Amino acid sequence: MTASTPIIPGVPLATQLPKPDHSDPRGSVRRLLTELLTLATSDRCARMWWTLTAFQKHVVLRYG
Repeated sequence: MTASTPIIPGVPLATQLPKPDHSDPRGSVRRLLTELLTLATSDRCARMWWTLTAFQKHVVLRYG
C-alpha cells in the first residue's frame, strides 16, 4: 500500500481534503462536507444543504 492509497476505498486521505481554517471552524466543516459529497457523488456541482427539507430534496432524493 502506497502513501497515496486510501485505507478505506472511496474515502480520501486527509491530505486530499481542504485544510481547516481554525478562525472559521463552522465554514471549515461546511467546506469539508461539501468536498466529501462531491467526491462521493462524482458530481462536481454537488453541494451540501443545511436545512432538513433542502437536504432531503437536494441530497437524499437526488443522490440516494
